[in-house]
Amino acid sequence: GNLYVIDYNSEQIIRFDGSTGTYLDIFTEYDDKPEGIPRSAFNPSGNVSMVFTPEDRLLIGRVGADPGSCCGPVQVLQFSASSGRFENVLVNSGLIESAGEATFGPEGDLYVASNSYVLAFDGPTGQFNTLIQTFSDNGSNGLAFSPGGHLYISTPERLLRYDPAADEVIDV
Repeated sequence: GNLYVIDYNSEQIIRFDGSTGTYLDIFTEYDDKPEGIPRSAFNPSGNVSMVFTPEDRLLIGRVGADPGSCCGPVQVLQFSASSGRFENVLVNSGLIESAGEATFGPEGDLYVASNSYVLAFDGPTGQFNTLIQTFSDNGSNGLAFSPGGHLYISTPERLLRYDPAADEVIDV
């Protein structure tokens, strides 16, 4: 696969050859977004998250409704992973106050770290379905699923394991 790098200053995603590291192209610049979505999908404080889906889509989570804002509602923008073309706003949620790490669960749901919570959204539709409280005043930094289906959540204070079947958070 290729390597995709977010360039915050130029508001672009740049693509490099995954084997050689050779520059390939500018994957997307967001010039073809519909009216109502600010040109800036990124902000200077770096509040952006990017993840590729199993269905060949690229999702970019950004904080704030205004370019350059550091906080506010999060939007998850959906792009074609093959062409870089903007498709739609998958999630436009006031539930998320800041976007951290994002990942997909084995069931296909999108999990987004936000302050002291992790929120899960239905992968295909973007509908909110689960709220996981991490009880961290400093936010959730990282998310990863184990082969057994448990979600590991890192916070500055500790590592947590979430069992989706039991809807239970456990300190590790």
